[in-house]
Amino acid sequence: VFTDNGRWLLVPSPQEDVLLVLNARTNELITRLQVGAAPVAIALSKRGGRAYVAGYHDASVTEISVDELRVTSTIPVGNNPAAVALSPDGKELYVANAGDNTLTVIDTRSHRQIAVVPVGISPQDVKVTPNGRSVFVANAGDTTVSVVDPITWKVVATIRGR
Repeated sequence: VFTDNGRWLLVPSPQEDVLLVLNARTNELITRLQVGAAPVAIALSKRGGRAYVAGYHDASVTEISVDELRVTSTIPVGNNPAAVALSPDGKELYVANAGDNTLTVIDTRSHRQIAVVPVGISPQDVKVTPNGRSVFVANAGDTTVSVVDPITWKVVATIRGR
């Protein structure tokens, strides 16, 4: 993921449990930040100040201050978090947990769970509409997409891929 100003490239390194921060202009490695086990996905806040990194093997999301290039928090989530996305206003973080077939919703200010929503089998991706009115969770295990209402935290539709 490139930061908004294009200065840094953030690259998860699952074999080493680190987030590599590269200078996108000079191609230099700037630092290696220790994050959760087997980092696999990154969400970047709109203004680029925070990055959220899913640690697939330790059921966590690590919050990074992009301005300071340091870890600011580790947030517990469901098993095997495979994907992360932020609400358009940046107040909620959505985490697709492949290991327990859930979507965890985190308040980004308090780092507390707002909701845990059961979705399809083995969710692997999560996307939020630009207006924030729907959250889509792609479930690889049953070839479905769960549509979640971010007000009620309920699945309002299931789209079958077959």
